[in-house]
Amino acid sequence: MSKLIIIIPILIVLLLINFLASCDENSGTGGSGGNVKGEFLLDIPTDGSTGTGINCFDNDDININQTNVNINGNGIDDCIRAQENCSVVINASQIVMTNCERCIDAEDLATVKMTAEDITCNAVEDGIRTQNNAIVELEASNSQSIEIIGGERGIRTKDNSEVMLTSESCTVQGLEEDIRMEDSSQVTTFCDELVLSIPSPSPSPSPSPSPSPSPSPSPSPSPSP
Repeated sequence: MSKLIIIIPILIVLLLINFLASCDENSGTGGSGGNVKGEFLLDIPTDGSTGTGINCFDNDDININQTNVNINGNGIDDCIRAQENCSVVINASQIVMTNCERCIDAEDLATVKMTAEDITCNAVEDGIRTQNNAIVELEASNSQSIEIIGGERGIRTKDNSEVMLTSESCTVQGLEEDIRMEDSSQVTTFCDELVLSIPSPSPSPSPSPSPSPSPSPSPSPSPSP
């Protein structure tokens, strides 16, 4: 009986340790060294109760490795926000960020790197915005596609920040501007095909009026003999 009394608390402690370890493995929206495996689906409620989709700050490292990453911002928040020297690394077969306020908002030495066969971004404001030495790198593995659509700008960079795109096909479009680079920032594309917004057709020139024919001069009368 005394042995049983000793064993039961030990079993409880072991179960508690296992539970806590399992919780730590499956957290990926914050905290140092977060690692998410399996299916990752994040749908931000319209009341904003969960804050941003993925929020990385203050030297955090967030790593997500899985088949599909789907983040729905419901038009009220950034799908990924990175700041203060943090790092977000996502490896997947497909990454979809939809209805975001911004798909990626990176600043203050933060880095965001995504690798997938297809990467899709659809935002209410800027698709990607970087500033203050942040770096965002998107790479479509197996030469697939990257699509960035913004309600204001497709990509906007400021200060010394940089955005890099690598893919067979890249689409960057914004209702106001496709790409806007300010200060010493850069947008570098390693794309076999880069599709920007279709420019408005130039108006056709009006045809010039044909000149009226000059009247033929009347012949002078011959002098009388």
